[in-house]
Amino acid sequence: MTIVPWIVQLVAFFVLMSIGCGILAAARLPLTRRSVLLAPALGTAAVTVTSMTLGTLGLAAHSYAAILVAALVVGSAAVLRTKLAAVARALPPLSAAALVAASIFIAAPSFLYGFSWVGFANEDMTRTAMSGEHWRAHGLTEAVSKSDLIWNTNIASAQLGNTGTLQAGTPDLVAVFMELTGIGTFQSMMPVVVIAFMCLLAAMGAMMPWRLGDRWVALAILALATSGLIVYTAVNQGADEIIGLALFCAYTAVLPALWRPRASRSWFIIAALLLAGLFELYVPLTIFAVLLTAAHAFLRVRRRRLGPLLSRAALGAAAAALFLNVYLHNVALTATSMLKSGSGPLHDNIKFIAFFIPPGFAYLWGLLPLSSYPPEPAMSLLIVLGMALTAAFTVLAVQRARRGNAPALMAVICLVFFAYFFVRMADYALYKSASYI
Repeated sequence: MTIVPWIVQLVAFFVLMSIGCGILAAARLPLTRRSVLLAPALGTAAVTVTSMTLGTLGLAAHSYAAILVAALVVGSAAVLRTKLAAVARALPPLSAAALVAASIFIAAPSFLYGFSWVGFANEDMTRTAMSGEHWRAHGLTEAVSKSDLIWNTNIASAQLGNTGTLQAGTPDLVAVFMELTGIGTFQSMMPVVVIAFMCLLAAMGAMMPWRLGDRWVALAILALATSGLIVYTAVNQGADEIIGLALFCAYTAVLPALWRPRASRSWFIIAALLLAGLFELYVPLTIFAVLLTAAHAFLRVRRRRLGPLLSRAALGAAAAALFLNVYLHNVALTATSMLKSGSGPLHDNIKFIAFFIPPGFAYLWGLLPLSSYPPEPAMSLLIVLGMALTAAFTVLAVQRARRGNAPALMAVICLVFFAYFFVRMADYALYKSASYI
């Protein structure tokens, strides 16, 4: 039994938190419970955006990873040297304990198998790991060969010889992690997944209402940490979606600060950094973020302030278009693919049927395992309970969304897409929506 992998993951998480806190302090923003909890996601965005920028300049991760992280950590330490007491006061002790407990829960296999836990996992994670190795060793300085992209032949279900495009985003983070720790290509995947999982739980805690105390935030973190759907998504899908959700939750927590009359303009910089990281890590959620921002601004901003807001939005859109340039095609392609998901009742290639059948209501709330059915009448009772929870969730989300609550508004947007994908029999999109909601 070994605790080394868990310690490495825990240290990496708090390094990201320190980087995020340093960015907040440098922007002269208050270090509160909310901002400290979203700091790990902010630190992740900073590492990702900087790493990918250096990558586009032709640098491989092995040439800058140590310098980049050291510079971010030293810079954060310099900014925070007089604010350590503020950070300690802002970090809720129960929430911090819940995050550590959650890391033990999801990383439990590593205590037995070390870094070899889920060494090859599935095809998506293998491709991510192999892309990360290429970014670590070559970056964009060397052309990608077919052997760089081939999927590992030890995967029992792999289509041998199948290749995919060289990924960026998460592989950049994996490359930096590989270089700093010296851990092997495939063995780096699960530690990164655990770190991303902790960032997600912390960011979810940041979305909690301020009036709720640390006790309720910690309870929510523990409840979400044991959510079958979230854990399944983390372990099965790898870090892409989990990191994307972490940045999205952090962005949702920042969103209300953008519309306050006397809010610091630094919040716009923080929001932009989170959005940039979100685009590079998980494009589909960037589209949701844009929809959420527009809807939230419409509900929260008074009519007399709409003019300046629209001018800022136009300036931001122009800057984004200039910054993304050719990558705007990726956003358009993703949005089109989302809307075209499924093919109606005649769709004959459904693989993810869980949320098309009545037990789907119970699956959504973790009342039923995906692997088996309990005997009647327990089965029917759990389905009815799942339907009741879904109905209550919908009513509460609509009520709070009308008041401008950002997480509730996002829930309503998810419900609309959920219904759209259900009608179109878009099975995979429906599964993804369930993990978001």
